[in-house]
Amino acid sequence: MPAAKLSLSQTPQLILAFVSLLLSSAQVLAETDRDAASPVTSLTLLDIEGNSYQPFQNEKTKACVLVFVSTDCPIANAFQPELRSFHQMYAGKGIDCYMIYCAPRMTVAKVTRHINQYEVEMPAVVTDSHKIAKMVGATVTPEAVLVNRSGAVCYRGLINNLYAGFGKKRQQATKHYLRDACDELIKNGTVTTTSTKPIGCFIHFSPSAHQ
Repeated sequence: MPAAKLSLSQTPQLILAFVSLLLSSAQVLAETDRDAASPVTSLTLLDIEGNSYQPFQNEKTKACVLVFVSTDCPIANAFQPELRSFHQMYAGKGIDCYMIYCAPRMTVAKVTRHINQYEVEMPAVVTDSHKIAKMVGATVTPEAVLVNRSGAVCYRGLINNLYAGFGKKRQQATKHYLRDACDELIKNGTVTTTSTKPIGCFIHFSPSAHQ
């Protein structure tokens, strides 16, 4: 049988139906993304002193930064002065900062020594650190993750370009990816560069982190 021909009068209805289908699909995808990100918005972070933080319960919080480090990663340790400066600069701008100690057999005693040695000022989190890393896609120490109020990861990757590669350290950083991302988010609500490839020590995830 010959294929049925569409009349010109049917064309607008077909276009409307197609547009409606696209909009419906986009809405489903957006809702799926929100559902996937929702656990981040309800994060409860427990620091080594027993203090509990729920960053997004504070209406003044524009975003939070999770910085994944380990005590024995030399690259992560090299960034401690920059991280202290970053925390001091952005804490008053609605950006809550947390240092997530993410390494096997991490203990409070080891983290406490590290805090004292490097004058860490951010709340230091050890509990559920691997699960938090899996939640936001962190794989390396150091790695910074910027999360907005809706729970979406706006930026993930390098703090700055102090390291050009393993064993290739510049005298000083010339690009400040994390600061730029925070500045953009504060000003415009969006971030242009959403990811960079971090350089550091790989996170060895515990089996429970995959559950």
